[in-house]
Amino acid sequence: MIRALFFTALVQHEQIKDELVSQDVIPLLIRCATETKYDVIKVQQRALEILWALTFNEQAATILKKDQIFMKHIKTLQLSDEKGVQKAAEGIIWKLEKEAEFMSKNEHEKDVTTETNTAPVPSKDLNTLEAQPLDRRHKYDVMISYSHTDKDLCYRIQERLVKDKFHVWLDRDNLYGSQMQEMANAIENSEFVFICMSDMYKQSAYCQSEAHYAYERQCCLIPLKMKEKYHPDGWLGLIVSGKTYINFSAKDFDASYQKLMTEISHYRNRRTVSKQDHIADHTVLQHSTEIIKYNIPPVNVTTNSNTTERYEKTLM
Repeated sequence: MIRALFFTALVQHEQIKDELVSQDVIPLLIRCATETKYDVIKVQQRALEILWALTFNEQAATILKKDQIFMKHIKTLQLSDEKGVQKAAEGIIWKLEKEAEFMSKNEHEKDVTTETNTAPVPSKDLNTLEAQPLDRRHKYDVMISYSHTDKDLCYRIQERLVKDKFHVWLDRDNLYGSQMQEMANAIENSEFVFICMSDMYKQSAYCQSEAHYAYERQCCLIPLKMKEKYHPDGWLGLIVSGKTYINFSAKDFDASYQKLMTEISHYRNRRTVSKQDHIADHTVLQHSTEIIKYNIPPVNVTTNSNTTERYEKTLM
């Protein structure tokens, strides 16, 4: 069991994934995950968790998608009585099939909403800009993405946010159907996604799915450090690169929380300025078009009978 857990953590490194693909280990993992002679928890679930981690490797994902027998079997495992098996199977199907479909659907809906609701309404006075909001209103202010090993600290952050009138999505309170789809819906409908960073967060394929989806959807990510000496690397380091970390591992929770509030305010202020610039650009362009339209003198074209006769002969 310890060896399996160690290997699950190890496979989060991209070099290890590449090596497993090049050494043709995937067929062995598929056998361990699907053949009934193996123990469900000790072997099948661990193999599924490793395969889930491998779905983030493009070459491995291609190999798995081409194996129709494997894909069909994984879909049946989504109905397993074992929660760990069910969760891993759902994660694999999500990453290999459903994630791209869900992204495409939401992108289309976002485009339709933007076209319908976000066009600037020009004012007669250029000094007064009237416009509809440029972005859709979010159902949640914050979605918290975290490892359950860090749940106590994350629950404390959530409780403080709720006390301060933030609408917060947390899986503890909001999971009713498919975990992966509920997660994606939460990200789509949240203004901010908090990435609660720790070793266990990085080792979790589920956490990677959340962070990767939020990153691909270009959400506003705010990284929170759960452990004092933790420094993100690998896939997690890539996702939070260039962002300000809020250190919640320090003893002074209130000071960390105030830094978080400052970061949220900075983001909202930058977004407001960007929105106003966008509205102004559209409004000025629209007024410029109207000025050109109403100030170009009409062109009078006169013809005589001889000119008309020449055109008729040319066309004939």
